[in-house]
Amino acid sequence: MSERIETLEFSGAELELIDRLKSLGPDNQEARESLVAWVQAEEVRANEINSPRANNEFDVKRAKLYRAAGFTREAWDILETMRVQLYSAGETDIYDEVMRIMDEMDEVGS
Repeated sequence: MSERIETLEFSGAELELIDRLKSLGPDNQEARESLVAWVQAEEVRANEINSPRANNEFDVKRAKLYRAAGFTREAWDILETMRVQLYSAGETDIYDEVMRIMDEMDEVGS
């Protein structure tokens, strides 16, 4: 498998968001609103780059953040959708990252 994609690591602010989301829980309205705000801001950045790769990297990062914050079903759904699209598009390094995350989620049951 290829190396992890470095641009998918979390910033300090994202780590704080993850901690906050964990403490609130996935059913909390405030947590959901925080996620929506983060997603919207990150989508703007990905759209400014205006490339399919930037959008794919954003989706992987979103899935990783959701998983780290305890929103595992949402993370799995994102990854499940992505893997077929990435394979078809020949984006092997991002596809490998998606499969690595999914395999890891299977192993730990999350």
